[in-house]
Amino acid sequence: MTNRKIVLLILLVLFPVRKFLSAPIDQRYSSDQKRYGLLNQRQAIGKEWLTFMPGIQYRSTNLVISSPSGSKLRMPDEEINETRFFMDIKSKDFHLGEFWGAYLLYQNIPFQLAKQSIDSSWAGNFATGSGVAASGNRVRNLGTEVEGRIESLLPVFYIGDKEKEFFRIGLGLGPSKVQFRGNPDFNDGLSELIPFVGLSGSDSISSKIDRLGEIALIRSGSQEQDTINSYLLSNLNEGKNLEILTLYQLSQGQLDISKLNPSTLFLIQQITEGQLTALEIIGLASLGRSDMKFEEKKVASFAFFFEVPFYDVTFRFGYGGPIYYQENYRIRFHNIDLSAYIPIDI
Repeated sequence: MTNRKIVLLILLVLFPVRKFLSAPIDQRYSSDQKRYGLLNQRQAIGKEWLTFMPGIQYRSTNLVISSPSGSKLRMPDEEINETRFFMDIKSKDFHLGEFWGAYLLYQNIPFQLAKQSIDSSWAGNFATGSGVAASGNRVRNLGTEVEGRIESLLPVFYIGDKEKEFFRIGLGLGPSKVQFRGNPDFNDGLSELIPFVGLSGSDSISSKIDRLGEIALIRSGSQEQDTINSYLLSNLNEGKNLEILTLYQLSQGQLDISKLNPSTLFLIQQITEGQLTALEIIGLASLGRSDMKFEEKKVASFAFFFEVPFYDVTFRFGYGGPIYYQENYRIRFHNIDLSAYIPIDI
Protein backbone atom coordinates (compact mmCIF):
# COMPACT_ATOMS: atom_id res chain seq x y z
CA MET A 1 0.00 0.00 0.00
CA THR A 2 1.44 3.40 -0.98
CA ASN A 3 2.10 6.17 1.51
CA ARG A 4 -0.64 8.25 -0.05
CA LYS A 5 -3.21 5.52 0.50
CA ILE A 6 -2.07 5.06 4.11
CA VAL A 7 -2.46 8.79 4.83
CA LEU A 8 -5.88 8.81 3.21
CA LEU A 9 -6.97 5.79 5.28
CA ILE A 10 -5.80 7.46 8.51
CA LEU A 11 -7.73 10.62 7.67
CA LEU A 12 -10.87 8.62 6.94
CA VAL A 13 -10.60 6.95 10.34
CA LEU A 14 -9.71 10.05 12.36
CA PHE A 15 -12.28 12.40 10.84
CA PRO A 16 -15.37 10.76 12.35
CA VAL A 17 -13.52 10.24 15.65
CA ARG A 18 -12.61 13.93 15.77
CA LYS A 19 -16.14 14.89 14.92
CA PHE A 20 -17.52 12.64 17.69
CA LEU A 21 -15.16 14.11 20.29
CA SER A 22 -15.45 17.74 19.32
CA ALA A 23 -19.12 18.09 18.46
CA PRO A 24 -20.50 17.75 22.03
CA ILE A 25 -17.95 20.27 23.28
CA ASP A 26 -18.71 22.76 20.53
CA GLN A 27 -22.40 22.54 21.26
CA ARG A 28 -22.19 23.02 25.01
CA TYR A 29 -19.72 25.88 25.49
CA SER A 30 -21.18 29.26 26.46
CA SER A 31 -24.78 28.10 26.14
CA ASP A 32 -26.86 31.12 27.16
CA GLN A 33 -30.27 30.08 25.84
CA LYS A 34 -30.93 26.40 26.46
CA ARG A 35 -30.08 23.38 28.57
CA TYR A 36 -27.50 20.89 27.40
CA GLY A 37 -25.80 17.64 28.38
CA LEU A 38 -26.46 13.99 27.67
CA LEU A 39 -29.73 14.07 29.66
CA ASN A 40 -30.27 17.81 29.31
CA GLN A 41 -29.22 18.10 32.93
CA ARG A 42 -27.05 21.23 32.61
CA GLN A 43 -28.46 24.75 32.72
CA ALA A 44 -27.19 27.61 30.59
CA ILE A 45 -24.29 29.51 32.15
CA GLY A 46 -25.47 31.76 34.95
CA LYS A 47 -29.08 30.52 34.80
CA GLU A 48 -28.83 27.79 37.48
CA TRP A 49 -29.72 28.35 41.15
CA LEU A 50 -28.60 25.05 42.65
CA THR A 51 -26.49 22.17 41.38
CA PHE A 52 -26.97 18.66 42.75
CA MET A 53 -23.83 16.54 42.51
CA PRO A 54 -24.72 12.82 42.83
CA GLY A 55 -21.95 10.32 42.22
CA ILE A 56 -19.54 7.74 43.57
CA GLN A 57 -16.92 8.72 46.09
CA TYR A 58 -13.85 7.18 47.67
CA ARG A 59 -13.40 9.05 50.95
CA SER A 60 -10.74 8.15 53.47
CA THR A 61 -11.36 9.67 56.89
CA ASN A 62 -8.30 9.73 59.14
CA LEU A 63 -8.87 10.84 62.73
CA VAL A 64 -6.20 11.92 65.22
CA ILE A 65 -7.18 12.80 68.81
CA SER A 66 -4.70 14.11 71.38
CA SER A 67 -5.80 13.62 74.97
CA PRO A 68 -5.08 16.09 77.81
CA SER A 69 -2.29 13.78 79.01
CA GLY A 70 -0.56 13.96 75.63
CA SER A 71 -1.40 10.45 74.43
CA LYS A 72 -2.65 10.23 70.85
CA LEU A 73 -5.32 8.19 69.17
CA ARG A 74 -4.93 7.56 65.44
CA MET A 75 -7.70 5.91 63.46
CA PRO A 76 -6.94 5.59 59.73
CA ASP A 77 -9.86 4.53 57.58
CA GLU A 78 -9.21 1.06 56.15
CA GLU A 79 -12.82 -0.08 55.88
CA ILE A 80 -14.65 -1.49 52.86
CA ASN A 81 -17.26 1.27 53.10
CA GLU A 82 -14.78 3.93 52.01
CA THR A 83 -16.41 3.85 48.55
CA ARG A 84 -20.02 4.96 48.61
CA PHE A 85 -22.70 6.94 46.82
CA PHE A 86 -22.90 10.60 47.80
CA MET A 87 -24.54 13.87 46.85
CA ASP A 88 -23.12 17.32 47.49
CA ILE A 89 -25.07 20.48 46.75
CA LYS A 90 -23.64 23.78 45.50
CA SER A 91 -25.10 27.20 44.81
CA LYS A 92 -24.84 29.03 41.52
CA ASP A 93 -21.45 30.46 40.61
CA PHE A 94 -20.80 34.09 41.48
CA HIS A 95 -18.18 35.27 39.00
CA LEU A 96 -15.98 37.88 40.63
CA GLY A 97 -13.54 38.18 37.77
CA GLU A 98 -12.67 36.74 34.39
CA PHE A 99 -11.00 33.62 35.83
CA TRP A 100 -12.19 33.41 39.42
CA GLY A 101 -15.34 33.37 41.51
CA ALA A 102 -17.14 31.85 44.49
CA TYR A 103 -20.04 29.62 45.48
CA LEU A 104 -21.47 27.80 48.52
CA LEU A 105 -20.89 24.05 48.91
CA TYR A 106 -22.90 21.77 51.23
CA GLN A 107 -21.49 18.37 52.27
CA ASN A 108 -22.80 15.70 54.65
CA ILE A 109 -20.12 13.11 55.46
CA PRO A 110 -20.74 10.05 57.67
CA PHE A 111 -17.75 8.06 58.92
CA GLN A 112 -17.15 4.82 60.79
CA LEU A 113 -13.65 3.86 61.92
CA ALA A 114 -12.95 0.42 63.37
CA LYS A 115 -9.13 0.17 63.33
CA GLN A 116 -6.45 2.05 65.21
CA SER A 117 -2.86 2.88 64.50
CA ILE A 118 -0.62 2.10 67.48
CA ASP A 119 3.04 2.75 68.22
CA SER A 120 5.05 -0.38 67.41
CA SER A 121 7.85 0.36 69.87
CA TRP A 122 5.43 0.95 72.76
CA ALA A 123 3.11 -1.92 71.88
CA GLY A 124 5.97 -4.41 71.98
CA ASN A 125 4.70 -7.93 71.39
CA PHE A 126 1.33 -6.51 70.37
CA ALA A 127 2.81 -4.75 67.31
CA THR A 128 0.95 -6.83 64.78
CA GLY A 129 -1.19 -5.66 61.87
CA SER A 130 -0.48 -3.71 58.69
CA GLY A 131 2.23 -1.07 58.71
CA VAL A 132 1.77 2.68 58.29
CA ALA A 133 4.06 4.20 55.67
CA ALA A 134 6.98 6.31 56.93
CA SER A 135 6.14 5.78 60.61
CA GLY A 136 6.68 3.37 63.49
CA ASN A 137 2.97 2.69 63.75
CA ARG A 138 0.91 -0.32 62.80
CA VAL A 139 -2.82 -0.59 62.13
CA ARG A 140 -4.65 -3.16 64.25
CA ASN A 141 -8.22 -4.15 64.88
CA LEU A 142 -8.42 -3.61 68.65
CA GLY A 143 -12.18 -4.04 68.84
CA THR A 144 -12.56 -0.26 69.10
CA GLU A 145 -14.84 1.90 66.99
CA VAL A 146 -15.52 5.59 66.39
CA GLU A 147 -18.45 6.76 64.29
CA GLY A 148 -20.08 10.08 63.54
CA ARG A 149 -20.93 12.68 60.93
CA ILE A 150 -19.49 15.93 59.58
CA GLU A 151 -21.95 18.41 58.06
CA SER A 152 -20.38 21.44 56.35
CA LEU A 153 -21.46 24.60 54.55
CA LEU A 154 -18.36 26.06 52.91
CA PRO A 155 -17.92 29.29 50.95
CA VAL A 156 -15.58 28.20 48.15
CA PHE A 157 -13.31 30.48 46.14
CA TYR A 158 -12.16 29.01 42.84
CA ILE A 159 -9.80 29.73 40.00
CA GLY A 160 -11.16 28.78 36.60
CA ASP A 161 -13.19 29.94 33.64
CA LYS A 162 -16.87 30.71 34.16
CA GLU A 163 -17.69 28.05 31.58
CA LYS A 164 -18.41 24.72 33.21
CA GLU A 165 -16.21 22.49 31.07
CA PHE A 166 -12.81 23.67 32.27
CA PHE A 167 -10.89 22.46 35.32
CA ARG A 168 -11.15 24.39 38.57
CA ILE A 169 -9.00 24.73 41.66
CA GLY A 170 -10.91 25.66 44.80
CA LEU A 171 -10.39 26.44 48.47
CA GLY A 172 -13.24 26.44 50.97
CA LEU A 173 -13.35 27.58 54.58
CA GLY A 174 -16.48 27.62 56.69
CA PRO A 175 -18.54 26.16 59.54
CA SER A 176 -19.11 22.45 60.17
CA LYS A 177 -21.21 20.50 62.65
CA VAL A 178 -19.33 17.51 64.05
CA GLN A 179 -20.65 14.79 66.34
CA PHE A 180 -19.11 11.43 67.10
CA ARG A 181 -18.81 8.78 69.74
CA GLY A 182 -16.88 5.58 70.31
CA ASN A 183 -14.67 3.53 72.59
CA PRO A 184 -11.10 4.28 71.45
CA ASP A 185 -7.96 2.95 73.11
CA PHE A 186 -5.68 5.72 74.41
CA ASN A 187 -3.34 3.13 75.93
CA ASP A 188 -1.71 2.36 72.59
CA GLY A 189 -3.01 -1.16 72.17
CA LEU A 190 -2.57 -2.20 75.79
CA SER A 191 -6.17 -1.73 76.98
CA GLU A 192 -6.65 -5.51 77.15
CA LEU A 193 -3.90 -5.68 79.79
CA ILE A 194 -5.46 -3.10 82.14
CA PRO A 195 -7.91 -5.57 83.76
CA PHE A 196 -5.02 -7.92 84.53
CA VAL A 197 -2.97 -5.09 86.07
CA GLY A 198 -5.90 -4.15 88.28
CA LEU A 199 -6.55 -7.76 89.30
CA SER A 200 -2.93 -8.51 90.23
CA GLY A 201 -1.70 -8.71 93.80
CA SER A 202 -2.96 -10.39 96.96
CA ASP A 203 -5.77 -7.97 97.84
CA SER A 204 -9.39 -9.03 97.97
CA ILE A 205 -11.48 -9.15 94.80
CA SER A 206 -13.51 -6.14 96.00
CA SER A 207 -10.35 -4.03 96.48
CA LYS A 208 -9.09 -5.02 93.03
CA ILE A 209 -12.39 -4.06 91.40
CA ASP A 210 -12.26 -0.66 93.13
CA ARG A 211 -8.71 -0.23 91.83
CA LEU A 212 -9.88 -0.96 88.27
CA GLY A 213 -12.63 1.64 88.63
CA GLU A 214 -10.07 4.27 89.65
CA ILE A 215 -7.84 3.39 86.68
CA ALA A 216 -10.81 3.56 84.30
CA LEU A 217 -11.79 7.03 85.54
CA ILE A 218 -8.65 8.54 83.99
CA ARG A 219 -7.93 6.00 81.23
CA SER A 220 -7.86 8.62 78.44
CA GLY A 221 -5.87 11.18 80.44
CA SER A 222 -9.02 13.06 81.40
CA GLN A 223 -11.81 12.48 83.87
CA GLU A 224 -14.53 10.16 82.49
CA GLN A 225 -17.00 12.39 80.61
CA ASP A 226 -20.25 10.52 81.21
CA THR A 227 -21.57 11.41 84.70
CA ILE A 228 -23.32 8.05 85.11
CA ASN A 229 -20.15 6.19 84.13
CA SER A 230 -18.16 8.38 86.54
CA TYR A 231 -20.45 7.61 89.46
CA LEU A 232 -20.47 3.85 88.80
CA LEU A 233 -16.70 3.70 88.28
CA SER A 234 -15.98 5.62 91.49
CA ASN A 235 -18.15 3.15 93.43
CA LEU A 236 -17.53 0.09 91.29
CA ASN A 237 -17.57 -2.54 94.03
CA GLU A 238 -20.69 -1.34 95.81
CA GLY A 239 -23.79 -3.48 95.35
CA LYS A 240 -24.37 -4.40 91.71
CA ASN A 241 -22.59 -1.35 90.28
CA LEU A 242 -20.28 -3.41 88.03
CA GLU A 243 -23.24 -5.22 86.47
CA ILE A 244 -25.19 -1.96 86.18
CA LEU A 245 -22.21 -0.33 84.46
CA THR A 246 -22.08 -3.17 81.92
CA LEU A 247 -25.82 -2.94 81.21
CA TYR A 248 -25.65 0.86 80.95
CA GLN A 249 -22.79 0.77 78.45
CA LEU A 250 -24.62 -1.88 76.41
CA SER A 251 -27.76 0.29 76.33
CA GLN A 252 -25.74 3.34 75.21
CA GLY A 253 -23.96 1.47 72.43
CA GLN A 254 -20.62 1.99 74.17
CA LEU A 255 -19.89 -1.72 74.50
CA ASP A 256 -19.95 -4.36 71.78
CA ILE A 257 -19.58 -7.86 73.24
CA SER A 258 -18.69 -9.32 69.84
CA LYS A 259 -15.49 -7.24 69.79
CA LEU A 260 -14.18 -8.42 73.15
CA ASN A 261 -11.30 -10.87 73.10
CA PRO A 262 -12.56 -14.32 74.27
CA SER A 263 -9.14 -15.04 75.79
CA THR A 264 -9.44 -11.92 77.94
CA LEU A 265 -12.84 -13.03 79.23
CA PHE A 266 -11.53 -16.52 80.01
CA LEU A 267 -8.43 -15.26 81.84
CA ILE A 268 -10.46 -12.82 83.97
CA GLN A 269 -12.75 -15.70 84.93
CA GLN A 270 -9.73 -17.79 85.92
CA ILE A 271 -7.99 -15.02 87.89
CA THR A 272 -11.15 -14.22 89.86
CA GLU A 273 -11.68 -17.95 90.49
CA GLY A 274 -15.29 -17.91 89.34
CA GLN A 275 -16.39 -15.29 91.89
CA LEU A 276 -17.83 -12.94 89.24
CA THR A 277 -20.93 -13.19 87.07
CA ALA A 278 -20.75 -13.13 83.27
CA LEU A 279 -21.89 -9.48 83.19
CA GLU A 280 -19.20 -8.49 85.69
CA ILE A 281 -16.48 -10.24 83.66
CA ILE A 282 -17.64 -8.47 80.47
CA GLY A 283 -17.63 -5.15 82.34
CA LEU A 284 -14.07 -5.66 83.60
CA ALA A 285 -12.82 -6.69 80.14
CA SER A 286 -13.99 -3.38 78.66
CA LEU A 287 -12.58 -1.06 81.34
CA GLY A 288 -9.35 -0.34 79.45
CA ARG A 289 -11.15 1.60 76.73
CA SER A 290 -12.30 5.21 76.79
CA ASP A 291 -15.98 5.84 76.25
CA MET A 292 -16.26 9.07 74.28
CA LYS A 293 -19.48 10.77 73.33
CA PHE A 294 -18.84 14.36 72.30
CA GLU A 295 -21.84 16.63 71.94
CA GLU A 296 -22.51 18.26 68.60
CA LYS A 297 -20.09 21.12 68.07
CA LYS A 298 -19.86 23.86 65.45
CA VAL A 299 -16.27 24.22 64.29
CA ALA A 300 -14.25 25.64 61.41
CA SER A 301 -13.42 23.33 58.50
CA PHE A 302 -11.48 23.68 55.27
CA ALA A 303 -11.44 21.92 51.91
CA PHE A 304 -8.97 22.12 49.04
CA PHE A 305 -9.79 20.48 45.71
CA PHE A 306 -9.41 20.53 41.97
CA GLU A 307 -11.99 19.34 39.45
CA VAL A 308 -11.64 18.09 35.88
CA PRO A 309 -14.85 17.77 33.81
CA PHE A 310 -15.01 15.11 31.10
CA TYR A 311 -18.24 15.39 29.10
CA ASP A 312 -21.09 14.89 31.61
CA VAL A 313 -18.93 13.52 34.43
CA THR A 314 -16.75 15.65 36.70
CA PHE A 315 -13.77 14.14 38.53
CA ARG A 316 -12.69 15.70 41.81
CA PHE A 317 -9.73 15.31 44.12
CA GLY A 318 -10.05 16.97 47.50
CA TYR A 319 -8.43 17.18 50.91
CA GLY A 320 -9.57 18.82 54.14
CA GLY A 321 -11.49 18.52 57.38
CA PRO A 322 -12.05 20.23 60.72
CA ILE A 323 -9.35 20.81 63.32
CA TYR A 324 -10.55 21.92 66.76
CA TYR A 325 -10.46 21.49 70.54
CA GLN A 326 -13.25 19.99 72.62
CA GLU A 327 -13.13 19.30 76.36
CA ASN A 328 -9.31 19.60 76.32
CA TYR A 329 -8.97 17.11 73.45
CA ARG A 330 -7.36 18.20 70.18
CA ILE A 331 -9.29 16.64 67.30
CA ARG A 332 -8.04 16.54 63.71
CA PHE A 333 -9.73 15.07 60.66
CA HIS A 334 -7.71 14.45 57.50
CA ASN A 335 -10.23 13.60 54.77
CA ILE A 336 -9.13 12.55 51.28
CA ASP A 337 -11.82 12.69 48.60
CA LEU A 338 -11.73 11.05 45.16
CA SER A 339 -15.10 11.53 43.48
CA ALA A 340 -16.85 11.18 40.15
CA TYR A 341 -20.22 12.89 39.87
CA ILE A 342 -22.77 14.19 37.34
CA PRO A 343 -23.77 17.82 37.95
CA ILE A 344 -27.53 18.46 37.68
CA ASP A 345 -28.58 22.12 37.49
CA ILE A 346 -31.94 23.47 38.56
